[in-house]
Formats: sequence, structure tokens, C-alpha cells
Amino acid sequence: MDIARQVAGHKNDMLIYQRCVTAQQVFGANAPTCNQPAQPTTTAPQLATGEQPADAPPVPVITPEEAAYMALAQLQLPTVAPGIGPDPDKNEWKMAAVGFPLWLWADGDANVGPVTKNVANLSVALDAQISKMEFQMGDGKKVTCTGAGKPYADWVKPGTKSPSCGYTYERPSLPRGKYTVSAVAFWAVNWEVNGTTGVITVPRLSSVQLPVGELQAVVVG
Repeated sequence: MDIARQVAGHKNDMLIYQRCVTAQQVFGANAPTCNQPAQPTTTAPQLATGEQPADAPPVPVITPEEAAYMALAQLQLPTVAPGIGPDPDKNEWKMAAVGFPLWLWADGDANVGPVTKNVANLSVALDAQISKMEFQMGDGKKVTCTGAGKPYADWVKPGTKSPSCGYTYERPSLPRGKYTVSAVAFWAVNWEVNGTTGVITVPRLSSVQLPVGELQAVVVG
């Protein structure tokens, strides 16, 4: 069991995935499919207690960071869909409108934890939150926002811009089709083991289809 090799491999897989997601956001449908890397799944060694036989194999020693990665494998981080408001399904046109401000956010839980996991007789504290959202709007533009964004509410006055994360389309997707809006939620997993701390970044990709059209004003003469 080589935990250090697994952790190093996982870090490399995460780097490849982030590069793939960036390419996907730039090239859209022409980009390769990005497969989210699995977290390390090897069971962490349990430290021996009491006297051991002289011929007993040595117990592997893991670092705090390795213990954190093992604990992360037990933590379920959700894939968060992009939230877009106001919801086009609730208006009479069933679409978002060119020139109309949209709110963007992570549509789901933005925090997981704090929780404590036991790994190799070590207590690992984990606390995860979305630190950044990257939205590819489908029209070639990208929006990067700090945190999870503020959800749109029905009481918001129409035309109000988002205080945290928003976008306004300049051209329609209709009648050709819908824009594919993809979002990468970057989870910052803070860990602590016996006073040693660190952060593991975990990206999660999700997407939705959004019809965007133009509203024609009627002038009465």
C-alpha cells in the first residue's frame, strides 16, 4: 500500500482535470470530455497498539496531508448545478432575454462540514466551502465569481443586477437553440491534523441549457 503514491497521483489527476475544464470552457463542444477524478480510495493503515511480535511488519507512517486526503475520500462533495435567475421557465416567453441582467450562483449546498474523520488513529478535521465559481455562458464569455454567489429571489425588482455574480447576454441563442451554461464549483477543503493545516481544492463541473432570445417592443402609432 503506497499512500504517498496515491496522493501524488490524485494531485496529478486533479491538475489534468482542471486543465481539461479550462479547455472545455474555451472550446465548448470541440473540447474533450472531462472525467472528474475519483478521490483516493485506499483504506488508510491503522496504527498498531500494544506490543507487537518481533517479526510483525512495520506499520506505515503517513503524513498529515496524506491523512487529509484519506479523510477526503470519505467526504461527499456534491456536484452543484449552476443557478440562473430570474428563472426563464416562470415568464411568459420561457426564455432569458438579451440585455436583461441575470443572477448566477451555485444552486445547492455551498458548505459541507465541519466534520471529523479518523484515519490511522489520527483525528482529521474537514470543513469545505465553495471558494469560487467559474461560469462558461455558452456565447464565448466566461464569468468568474468569488464564493457561491447570491441566489435570485422572486421579490427582487426586475432588472436588478446581482450584488455578487451576474451576467447580461448581448446576443440570443434562439432560434438556433439554447446556450449550454457550464459551471465549475471550486471546493476549498480546509483540513487540520494535530495542529497542521492545509487546503485541498476540488473542482466539480455541471451544466444546464438556457434559451436566450430578444424581446421585440411594439410601438403604437
